[in-house]
Amino acid sequence: DRGSSVTDTSNTPPWITPRDGTMPAALTELRQWCVWRLETNAKGESTKVPYRADKPGTHASSTNPDTWTDYETARRCVEAGKADGPGFVFTDDDGLVFVDLDDVIDDHGGIDPARRWIVDAMRTHWHLSQSGRGLHAVAYGAIPAAVKNKAAGVELYATGRYMAIPAELQLLEDVTEVTDCAP
Repeated sequence: DRGSSVTDTSNTPPWITPRDGTMPAALTELRQWCVWRLETNAKGESTKVPYRADKPGTHASSTNPDTWTDYETARRCVEAGKADGPGFVFTDDDGLVFVDLDDVIDDHGGIDPARRWIVDAMRTHWHLSQSGRGLHAVAYGAIPAAVKNKAAGVELYATGRYMAIPAELQLLEDVTEVTDCAP
């Protein structure tokens, strides 16, 4: 009932805070890492700006591999307080797809029922986004082109983008590895 004031808790995800070493090996083995900092742009909006982990004062590019490094360098940069979190860059060659669900987490930690089916259909690595209101997934697969549907709060990318990962990674449920979600 849309008018009901009773909170449905059956949708609440079991968040777990992983210990060291739970970033999927499918990502950590690739030299496609940068770091990011939360900054305010000219419009006064918060934005996650990519930086080089090996030179944290220099911007990174999601299309220039010379600005990327390995996971350990990115992790150490974040631990040293030089960035807000690590970032992973998606390329044509890695076979990975990035799914970004914006504003999908409600005030009680539950997942929006209209988009829960996406999470249920993709048994792969999901984590809470930096905002605490979104979810990110990484899966093996392919998409013909990037998808950005602001109205639905769904974005899909396979190349030329980076994923800002929170320094305090919180996984959804117990799937810690990247899996193949191709139909």
